[in-house]
Amino acid sequence: VVILETEDGHRPGKAARPKPAAPSLSEAVRRAVRERAGVEVVAVFETRALPTDIRHNSKIDRAALSRWSEQTLRGERAAAL
Repeated sequence: VVILETEDGHRPGKAARPKPAAPSLSEAVRRAVRERAGVEVVAVFETRALPTDIRHNSKIDRAALSRWSEQTLRGERAAAL
C-alpha cells in the first residue's frame, strides 16, 4: 500500500481522509515501485495531509497509516487521518 501526500488542497493541522489515487498516478507509482524494488503495490491512495507524531511534527505516524490501510482494505470505513 502506498499513501501519497499531495499539495492539492493541503490544509496543515486538519485531518484528511485518503482517497484512491487517479488511475494514471496509481499506475505510475505501481510501475516505479515494481521497477526499482521488484515488489507489487496492491493499492495507491492520496491525501492532502499525512498524520504526524505529536511529539515530532515532522515524523510520520506510520502506525496510524497502517491501521487506516488495514481497515480500508478490509472494506471498513476508516476514520480520517
